[in-house]
Amino acid sequence: MSKPFIQIPTLGELITKDGENMPLPLDLNTNLLLMFYFFIAFAIILIIVLLIYAIGKRLAPNNPNKQKLTTYACGESVPGVKTQFHSHLLRYAVYFMILDVIAFMVATSMGVMGWVVVIYIMIAFFAIIVLRK
Repeated sequence: MSKPFIQIPTLGELITKDGENMPLPLDLNTNLLLMFYFFIAFAIILIIVLLIYAIGKRLAPNNPNKQKLTTYACGESVPGVKTQFHSHLLRYAVYFMILDVIAFMVATSMGVMGWVVVIYIMIAFFAIIVLRK
């Protein structure tokens, strides 16, 4: 297996003291404590977001009437009409998304063209062939 193009240092290599690497003392208790802090922070953020949402809903004016509920476009009253959806355009969107994901996989492979990327490209092109039928 070839060496990767870019060497990403581990967290232990990033923390140094006097030019020497210091191992991180991460054990089960430290991990549980970090997870606990994460969930507490998540709960606090969730509560703040819900409070802001509730205050905004309470302060916003809410007086719907018949004129506000009618369809309005460019100053003219437009009756509601059914529109047709052309599904053949959706096929091109799916093709674009597949090819976009392939480009992302190749771009983020960091210069290492491994078998995983090649297999993914083959699967994606097989999906395009199947979708054409």
